[in-house]
Amino acid sequence: MTAKPKSVRIIAQQDNPTLSKGQKTFNTLVEKIALRREQLTQWQTTERACVQKVASDFMPLMQSFHTAGQLCAGLGPGDGQAGPDQSRAPDGA
Repeated sequence: MTAKPKSVRIIAQQDNPTLSKGQKTFNTLVEKIALRREQLTQWQTTERACVQKVASDFMPLMQSFHTAGQLCAGLGPGDGQAGPDQSRAPDGA
């Protein structure tokens, strides 16, 4: 993995101890960029964990669901199994 880049920052010099408004704005924006980079790194880590969770937990469940659905699709009227209306004797008998 590549090394984390160091943030650029304007610091006050001995001959000019205060930063100008533009320099302060620059430093603030650099800090915001560093924060966004950290948030992006956290997001990428979380996204990888979610993808792994889906692959390890959800996909096997979906496969089981589809397999069960295919088995159930094979059961139906005329397969020798009594349905809810076929389990009772007719009223006229």
